[in-house]
Parts: sequence; structure tokens; C-alpha cells
Amino acid sequence: MRMSEPTLLVLGRDEAGTLRCLTMRVSPRSSRVEMLDSASLDCVAEVKYYGNAFADQLTIPVSIFSPASAIFVKLERRSWFFDEAGWLELPPAESQPIAEPQRDEAEAGMVTIR
Repeated sequence: MRMSEPTLLVLGRDEAGTLRCLTMRVSPRSSRVEMLDSASLDCVAEVKYYGNAFADQLTIPVSIFSPASAIFVKLERRSWFFDEAGWLELPPAESQPIAEPQRDEAEAGMVTIR
């Protein structure tokens, strides 16, 4: 049986409240990766992925999902028959002002998932 590449599934609602499911292949190293719409396979955004065998961080544009709704994330990495991970719920992001010295370093319109 062939092992498939790990895939990250991200489920949430857009600004209009419509359900949106996106997928991306998880790279073995840090890179820019295309996030695809699961239904149409169109590229929705290019995201920043930082990762290795022990930790991952994904930075996505906040405009993809509504800030008022939770986002659900699942790493699909099947080994043999079983799927080893469930869904992780990320609560809606609370708007917090960025301190003045950090504003120049923050990327406008981006959110990070760790």
C-alpha cells in the first residue's frame, strides 16, 4: 500500500457565511504553498508554511475566512488504513491592537496557525 503525502484540510466560513474548505500539500520543509479550494481545485491563496518533523506554522491571509467564525484544521496523514488525527478547532480571532514597535514587523492581513 502506497503512503500518500500529508494534506492539511482547513474548514471555515467566509465573510458571507458560506462554508469554505481548503486543502494544501504539506511540504517537508519551509516554503510558500498554494492553498486550493477543495471543490474547484482553484488556487485561493499562496500561504507561508514553516515546518519540519517536529513543529509547523502556517500563515494565511485573514480575508479567506470570517473572523467571527471558528476555523477547523486537520492534518490528513494516513498510514496504512487508519487516519491518525482528528479535527482541531481554532476559536474566532479576537481583534487586538498591535503595539507600536511591532506594527512595522506585522504583515497586514495575515494570521498565523501554530
